Amino acid sequence: MTTPGIVALVVASGAPPSGLEEVDIPDLVIAADGGLEAARAAGIGIDLVVGDMDSVDPVLLAEVEAEGVAVERHPGDKDESDLELALTAALDRGATTVRVVVGAGGRLDHAVANLAVITSPRWAAAEVEAVIGESRGWVVRGRRILPLVAGDHVALLPVGGDAIGVSTEGLVYPLSDERLDAHRARGIANEVLTDQPSVVVSEGVLLVLSSPA
Repeated sequence: MTTPGIVALVVASGAPPSGLEEVDIPDLVIAADGGLEAARAAGIGIDLVVGDMDSVDPVLLAEVEAEGVAVERHPGDKDESDLELALTAALDRGATTVRVVVGAGGRLDHAVANLAVITSPRWAAAEVEAVIGESRGWVVRGRRILPLVAGDHVALLPVGGDAIGVSTEGLVYPLSDERLDAHRARGIANEVLTDQPSVVVSEGVLLVLSSPA
């Protein structure tokens, strides 16, 4: 019998509590700095808070620490973002699936950096998915079945270079062993034709995004 993997939830600073409403309670919940406030507001128990603690309410932090929540403090002068530190902590603790909740508003540089971070090859050992404001995203390496239904809007975006050998099933505009150029917009504005569509990538990485119409 195969042992089920560990599912981790990472809540980033700036994540809206609404993004946590439909998230199943996982095995491990990690708040990246100010993400603690969103998790707390959504009534989700936290196992670990990670970051330099520059954007978290110190009173709330002291409160959860007194409750026994682990706190991993890092210096403010660091090379990694709090989200990166939280993802590292998730994989170090054996996570094989990581769900990330991040905000879609705020500073553009932070929003772009968050998308770059979640698609990093450092997390290739885990399946990574994200709630980004009102949108959802999945990092695809190899083959992945997407929890989408007919009519959902979807975009396939190459990350870090071209995606090669891309094939899809269940999309209105199918792809068959094709190349998606990282600097062209060919993969946007697609639509789900049948429930549970699938995407295959032979080489490279895709970020699949589904947003409201």
